[in-house]
Amino acid sequence: MLAESNPLYRRAIADVLTRIKGIELVDKVGTGWEALQLSTQLKPDIILIDFDLPGLNGLEAARLIKQQMAQIRIVILIEEENEQYINAVKQSGAWTYLAKSQLAQELPALVISLFKLYGNHEIRYC
Repeated sequence: MLAESNPLYRRAIADVLTRIKGIELVDKVGTGWEALQLSTQLKPDIILIDFDLPGLNGLEAARLIKQQMAQIRIVILIEEENEQYINAVKQSGAWTYLAKSQLAQELPALVISLFKLYGNHEIRYC
């Protein structure tokens, strides 16, 4: 699942994900509330969540999702790498973070590492 408030980033990230073999992008949303609602319905393996989602922010959404479905891997997308953001991500229960400036370079490698965690079955992103 992809939860990103910026439509341009949302399209760009979706394009990267759809080019990776074995990835099924099950949905794209723009708010934290949508991410929370759809994650309970779709039960994706992995969720990419924007740190700065409107309404329910990405960290709050990650905490709530992890409380309901501890098995879901959550990656928080941050604008910049700084200690405050990184500490907040660690406290949220997210699996890791990824700086938006590094998405094109880092996202494919991150997905490959998640394949190793999940085995070789198809990974469902919401």
